[in-house]
Amino acid sequence: MKYIGIVIVFILFYCFQYSQGQDFDDTTNSIVRELISVNPIFAQKFNSLHENKIVAVVNKKGINTDNTGIYSSPDIAIYLFQKFADIWQIEKSVKLFEDEFSYYGIKEPFKIVSINKKPFLYFVSEISSMGNASSASDLYFTLVSLTELKVTALNYVGEPLYDDNEKYKGLKGEFTNLDEIKSDKELFPFFESQIESSNLIYKPMKEDLDISNAKNYWKKWLLDNPELKEIIEKFNFNKYSKGKINFTYYKKNIFPKEKGSIFKQIENKYFIIISMFRNNILAYDKINKNYFPIWINNCSHGCGKDIQFINSNTILITYYEADNQKISVNLKDKTYEVVSNIEENQKVNYDTEISAGNEFYYKNVSLQSDQYELGCIGEIINKSGHNYTLVNFIISVYDDNGKLLDTSFINVSNIKNNETKSFLTYLKVKAEAIKKYKIQFENGL
Repeated sequence: MKYIGIVIVFILFYCFQYSQGQDFDDTTNSIVRELISVNPIFAQKFNSLHENKIVAVVNKKGINTDNTGIYSSPDIAIYLFQKFADIWQIEKSVKLFEDEFSYYGIKEPFKIVSINKKPFLYFVSEISSMGNASSASDLYFTLVSLTELKVTALNYVGEPLYDDNEKYKGLKGEFTNLDEIKSDKELFPFFESQIESSNLIYKPMKEDLDISNAKNYWKKWLLDNPELKEIIEKFNFNKYSKGKINFTYYKKNIFPKEKGSIFKQIENKYFIIISMFRNNILAYDKINKNYFPIWINNCSHGCGKDIQFINSNTILITYYEADNQKISVNLKDKTYEVVSNIEENQKVNYDTEISAGNEFYYKNVSLQSDQYELGCIGEIINKSGHNYTLVNFIISVYDDNGKLLDTSFINVSNIKNNETKSFLTYLKVKAEAIKKYKIQFENGL
């Protein structure tokens, strides 16, 4: 993000607060509650063109998670009230935000300000998703015209940033509609002054501009891998079937501090690899004690990625939200290959060793059916560094849409380190229905 060059402007030049004191008094609160049957988040009287009015912000569901201004499953609306014949009535209303699966928080208090002698309601809100799927948040620097009840919001999307001492430094991200807001010559100067003084947004420092700094690992990866950048940005997985991939290694930990943002973690004796939810794939090299980014790709939807080991040095990336498109990445040779269908790849190369977890691998898997039952045979390879008396695996089989059809146990007895043993198990499903499968380590003695 190119940070806005801002000339510091005193806010008082742009705004005059119409009234002082608390958000609302008991009388104003009672008026709003009587008219719309909901206690307001904010309510305040103001004067516009010599007429007394009330502006109120309400959560129509009325659910406050912990009395700190955070609302779960919010339904936020703004109401404008005016006196007609000495009776307060609703003049206008507008829905601000509604989402069953989000939190809505007030980050900077409501205030009525004047811009070019026109009244506006100003506040900053934060919207975040429920659960641990993503740590990203949306900030909305919001002005609401109290004559037209028109909402203008400058949106900033970012991830929480902490320093080395775990101190929160604000959201680090970018504005999504800055050019649009800049075109509003009347309102942009006010937004500009508020952004400059806000401590909600992380202000770039010298180290942020240093491409070699570990915090800029994603910028460096995109710069070093222009072909892959094009594949990812245009979702054109077929343009380059294979090629080289460049890695930069860091001594500093680049894994996210928020564990909830990790979608999946896999590990063998050489690497720890994490796939962040709809975000980047990062690795730790246990041998050389270095961190490095494998794959840089983040989005709001459509780029969810699963990861698995194909062998000790190669992972398979599966875009499960994009028709299961697949890319294999060899971490040792620093190469990638677009794989149209891993199951087809297995059929062509029966010697391919696929990870089952815990340093066990399988290969040469095939189905043998007759009129009575369906058998599945293959080989298990032990590369765990240990001898086992008994190892149990589970094979799962799926149809073309990824629906689970059946599972079965695979039991392998007395398998030594670096030994390969065959297995046989049976499935209760027709062979022609099976389009995909996987074998996973369950437990061992």
